Amino acid sequence: MLHSFVSFIIVMTFAAMTTFAPEPAADDHKATLSGVVVEAATDAPVADATVILRGSDKSVETGSDGTFDFGKVRTGEHQIRVLAEGYPEHSETVQISPGDNEITIELETVR
Repeated sequence: MLHSFVSFIIVMTFAAMTTFAPEPAADDHKATLSGVVVEAATDAPVADATVILRGSDKSVETGSDGTFDFGKVRTGEHQIRVLAEGYPEHSETVQISPGDNEITIELETVR
């Protein structure tokens, strides 16, 4: 009898947990965005470039290897703007999907 009662409680607890599970946290609907900025002609990394995620308050600097990491961002379409000494300003649109997103941004040299 006690065994049946304990089994009943376990089943009911599990049912309640799955039926009334909370909505996913806002972070569950986000993605990560990272990448590298390179010179288009040589694929050389572009260090100290400023990468701006337009429509947000996020901007990052590239490291000596040209890499950057915004961390978590919302999914959807974003405008990326890149400013780097010796290169014209660069803008492009990227589509961010749930999960990890890695992009390569190629900068053209000034002629």
